[in-house]
Amino acid sequence: MTRRPRHVLRFQKAQYQRRRFQNPYFRHTPPCLWKKILPLALLLFFFFSFLLWVLFGSPLFHITQVTLQGASPSSSGELQTQVNSFLSKRRFLFFHNRNHWLFNEETCRSYLEQFYVFETLTFEFIDIRQLFITVQEKASSFLWETDDHTFVVDLQGTVVREITPTEQQWLTSTTPSVENDPLPEEQQSFLLLPRFRDLNNASVTPGLVVASPEEITSIFSFQQALTTLSIPFVETRIDRLSGKWIGILTSAGYLVLFDAAGDIQAQALRLQSVLKESIPDPSTLEYIDLRFGDHVYFK
Repeated sequence: MTRRPRHVLRFQKAQYQRRRFQNPYFRHTPPCLWKKILPLALLLFFFFSFLLWVLFGSPLFHITQVTLQGASPSSSGELQTQVNSFLSKRRFLFFHNRNHWLFNEETCRSYLEQFYVFETLTFEFIDIRQLFITVQEKASSFLWETDDHTFVVDLQGTVVREITPTEQQWLTSTTPSVENDPLPEEQQSFLLLPRFRDLNNASVTPGLVVASPEEITSIFSFQQALTTLSIPFVETRIDRLSGKWIGILTSAGYLVLFDAAGDIQAQALRLQSVLKESIPDPSTLEYIDLRFGDHVYFK
């Protein structure tokens, strides 16, 4: 039998490998890759979705108890309300800050500092579902009334917070304290805070400085001088626009204008002198102006 040349065999082998001629009834169709990948991808998607829900959406990891320590009784209720409001806010569209793993201390701190100014504020988890918040409020020095709102201010002139509805009731209550039924200590301390009124009704927010420490010290010094002179007073009035004057409204109804940047003791002595020598009946006064050195004006 005649053998075929090698180049013919190589040509036929190449033709076979290129599969130019195939039997249509025995054609091999390669499997579709996406039909294998899609079920696996769906399975992984649902698995990770379920895992995310368990970690970030399940009630198992919700903060259910918040304990506050250090807040005054009058402000603790309002502070608790603000904490709960923060926890109820959405996080990443589908979840909430109430989730243990999504709770962020700095974000919560920034939110609360919109309403309060703290000396210290710390967060601690007792367990996954219990949050312990310790606060130290700045010391209250006086009340600042402006635009129908009243705020607590510290000795540095920084607005600490707006007063609570309970404290507002204390201010507006006309029920007198009787010997057999004294007011609670917290209420008494609050009502003893000096009251400052901004006649310009400028809007303020917690953290804003409404007066300098030097100005506050001078005002308190003059108030102490009035107390020494047995002149009871109601409130301090401040007008930043009309000559930047400061006046103290006395219980008798007249206003004492003074210079907070001047010599407080010298002004107090001039007040004592004019009341003793020139004004026999202070109830008829409208004002006494001590701001112009030795010249005292009154009406």
